[in-house]
Amino acid sequence: MPSKRISGVAYMTVDGTTINASGSFSVPITTVNRTDVMCGDKMLGYDEQHIAPYIQATIRITDQTDFESICASTSMTVRVEFANGKVYTLSNAFVRGNPTVSETGECSIDFAGEKGVWS
Repeated sequence: MPSKRISGVAYMTVDGTTINASGSFSVPITTVNRTDVMCGDKMLGYDEQHIAPYIQATIRITDQTDFESICASTSMTVRVEFANGKVYTLSNAFVRGNPTVSETGECSIDFAGEKGVWS
């Protein structure tokens, strides 16, 4: 039986433009965060809170990276294609937090959006 590729290069595009990514992508696989509710040593049930769809990534800032437009936009489409063929698309996305660039040109960036879809 042939082996199936499960890791390797991943790609990120922002509004159709490929971004040089170093990897380290984090994408949610669920839309809720559940925590247990305890009373003494007995579990009563759980608490459920919705979470915003997001993509966290480490990218490389190059001369071709228009990071000013990326940080200013509030309606981007951000797409991550993983090496295993899975794709996560985030719509109406914006950069949350305050991304910074290291001396090596790497930037940890966090996108949040209205809708995240797996395909």
